[in-house]
Amino acid sequence: MKSSEVNAVLNKFGGLVLSLSPIDLPPLAFQLFSMCSSCTEVMILVLAFDKYFYRFYYKKLFADMESNSSDYDSIGLLLENI
Repeated sequence: MKSSEVNAVLNKFGGLVLSLSPIDLPPLAFQLFSMCSSCTEVMILVLAFDKYFYRFYYKKLFADMESNSSDYDSIGLLLENI
């Protein structure tokens, strides 16, 4: 893919994000995106969200998925409540 093609795709994505309404995004994300004045700032914010969610959410989720331990007692309690 050529540099100009990548630039066109990123600009289109940035323009799309900037055109979203408050209903389409969580309030904090909408406020942060509305402060962006260029597509470059939008991409920086997207990368910051990616880093944040990887550090505080996905990393823990992946670690939980990789662990082979199962708490069978909690499964039994769950079945008792059904």
